[in-house]
Amino acid sequence: MKKEELISFLEEPMEIIPEVVQEISDRIAVADADPRPVFETLMADIDEITHEEAWSDSWRGESQILDYSPVRKRLEMLLAMGQPDMVVDAGGILLKKSIDQLETDGDDEGETAGEIKSCMDIVFAALRESTRPAHERLLFAIHAELDDGFDLCGDAVPFTGDNWPATDWGLVADQLLRELDGYGAPDKKGDYSEKYRRDRFTDRIITALDNAGRREEATRLCIAEAGLTDSYARLARRLLKFSQKEEAAAWILRGIEACRNNNPGTVRELQDIRRNLWEKEGDLRAVAGLRVEEFLSNPSWGSLCLLKTAAEKAGVWDAMEEPVMQYLTSGRIPVFKRDGGAENRLIFGTLPRSGLIDPGLWKSPGTPYFAILIERALANGKPEDAVMWFDRFREEQKGFLGYSYPEGQALGCSRSEVPGTCAPVLDGVRGI
Repeated sequence: MKKEELISFLEEPMEIIPEVVQEISDRIAVADADPRPVFETLMADIDEITHEEAWSDSWRGESQILDYSPVRKRLEMLLAMGQPDMVVDAGGILLKKSIDQLETDGDDEGETAGEIKSCMDIVFAALRESTRPAHERLLFAIHAELDDGFDLCGDAVPFTGDNWPATDWGLVADQLLRELDGYGAPDKKGDYSEKYRRDRFTDRIITALDNAGRREEATRLCIAEAGLTDSYARLARRLLKFSQKEEAAAWILRGIEACRNNNPGTVRELQDIRRNLWEKEGDLRAVAGLRVEEFLSNPSWGSLCLLKTAAEKAGVWDAMEEPVMQYLTSGRIPVFKRDGGAENRLIFGTLPRSGLIDPGLWKSPGTPYFAILIERALANGKPEDAVMWFDRFREEQKGFLGYSYPEGQALGCSRSEVPGTCAPVLDGVRGI
């Protein structure tokens, strides 16, 4: 076809299908090695697509998944044209706008997020080829990972994990520390998410300081942050990492005291760290002592099993089994022995107190722990004892059977069944 015929041939689809015009423009730009038209079109595409609504309804099997292929295509074109910095610039804007989009829309199935992630993969490929200074590229990756709540930037962590010079990490740390000044101290009684965000941010600063060879400065930051965000566990692990055991033990106690009334999760985490340290040091009696306090604070079949295992390793289970059973059958906390008027700190006459759990939390209902006794009987292959404890429960307890549903424990009934529906089975079990 002649030139005039080719032009006429293209005019009609160009009027009907705008994408044809854009495709021809893109090809002209690539042929001319001029990236500006491609970049401008890319930015327009990002703005348009991120303003559309993405949603999915798994119940009805319906969805509106946004098509990010134009964005992906032009990111690839710019990278092929040797313009990684343009790709990174566009990627920063894409990430911000797409996060805003996902936070307000209802993409339950994550399909639109998958489309965006495929674009961000290209952005991080460009980041490796970028001519930006190394510390700026590291900061881009760090902020992208911190801002991303939808797993869009899976390549951010691998990028920062590469072997970057200490001087660049120092520049990163300095910049992040300046940004931290703008955070402001979180409200001590504020919501968990506020402290969590600050902890994530300071985690990156600590990593940057360590990589820059500024370890002591990183530790000081951990100490300063512990009281602000209850990040005592992070501090304790760091001190142990650098063989500062005495300091770690002191901060564990301090953290438990600070978090005792408002952050039980951190308290349990600190207790686990201390127990693991005792295990490494071979102090099995201390490990068993903490287990017995955990059992007294939260009596259950599971906590009893953990106590028994720890006490056996410490070689004291035989001596304490009887007083433990007395506690289970009476529901009364054992009284500490006294020697010359001074309280003996041995629990059940055998194990030392850990100092990590307030005795005020120990349970003392004054009635047997029927559910635990039933589970123990079944575990020991004594179904007749299980039935005996259930019969006692029914005799001594009136009304609703309560949370533990011991008849289900004794007879293998589902906890979801109405209490009492297993009663006919008891007659058969009693014949054992």
